[in-house]
Amino acid sequence: MRTLIHPGPVSGVHVKNFGNEFAMLAGLDFTDSDCCVFVDADSQTPLHKVREMLQEYARGYDIVKAVKLGEVTQGIQGASRLAFYKLFQIMSSVSLDDRSSDFRHFGKSAYRSLRQCRERTRFSKAYYEDIGFRVGTVEFSLPKRVAGET
Repeated sequence: MRTLIHPGPVSGVHVKNFGNEFAMLAGLDFTDSDCCVFVDADSQTPLHKVREMLQEYARGYDIVKAVKLGEVTQGIQGASRLAFYKLFQIMSSVSLDDRSSDFRHFGKSAYRSLRQCRERTRFSKAYYEDIGFRVGTVEFSLPKRVAGET
C-alpha cells in the first residue's frame, strides 16, 4: 500500500474478535499522521480508490467516504439493512447513505474529533456525518468477499 499511495510510513492496527467499531477506535487512538484511512480486513476494500480519496481531500474535503455501487446485499440481510437505515432516518437528524461503507479517509482535524467520541456502543457512520466536517464521496463496486462473513 505504501507505494500505491504515499512514500511515507504506513501503519496498521489489528484488533481481533472485538468488532470493527473497536478496531477503528484503536486506529484513531494510534495514529498521529496528517490523515488516516479505514480499510476492511476482508479484502473487499478497493485500495486503488485511496488515490481518489486523497484527491478529494486535496479539494478540501476533510472526510471522504466510499459509497458502494449497485446492490449491496440481498435477501433478509439486505431488507434488514434497509429497514435499519430507514428507521435511523426517522429517529435522527443525521442523514445517512445506506450504501456508505466504513472505508473512509479522514484528515487530521476530522479524526481527532472522532477520537473524542468514546461511547462503547458505537455507530461510527453516524459520527462521520455529524461531526461537522466537509464530506466528499468516491464510488466503488463491491468485489466478492475473499474471507470472513457479512
